[in-house]
Amino acid sequence: RGMNRAAKTASPLKYRLYFWLMDACLLSGVLLLCELLLPDEFKGGLVYWIVGAPIIFLIAIVVPLLIVASFLRDDYAERLWHRSVAVLTFGAATIPALFLMITWPLYLLIEPSRSSFYMAYFSFFEFIDSERSVRDTLMMTWLTFNLSFVVIFQFIRWKDSR
Repeated sequence: RGMNRAAKTASPLKYRLYFWLMDACLLSGVLLLCELLLPDEFKGGLVYWIVGAPIIFLIAIVVPLLIVASFLRDDYAERLWHRSVAVLTFGAATIPALFLMITWPLYLLIEPSRSSFYMAYFSFFEFIDSERSVRDTLMMTWLTFNLSFVVIFQFIRWKDSR
């Protein structure tokens, strides 16, 4: 363990690179979310893929690398990583349960009325309940996990800096 600590202080550029890559991944996540707002006629084509390929590379390749590659992190980044994983684990354990506990009774209360509130509720769940392949579901869950980790990590980092 003493050798590991000594090695972690050897190259500060490597550790700054970790934070720079994390910043680039956060920006990519924001751009990916903005892509959802684009009309369908802008999706596809060469320019779309030239811009999109680095975004997907950062989110699909770099984020998992930043999550698993502890050799890239200094002691501070390691503490941030542990705190981020704790928040992410708490969220993964509680958010789906809260979602079901709140929405299911709400659905039972408003379903018979067929009100405009019901139609909005139904439209939201139609998105969730639509037929998707296992591959699509797995990919969306994985990308959501990756982006959630980056957002939590950056939020904790920002909060520490204040």
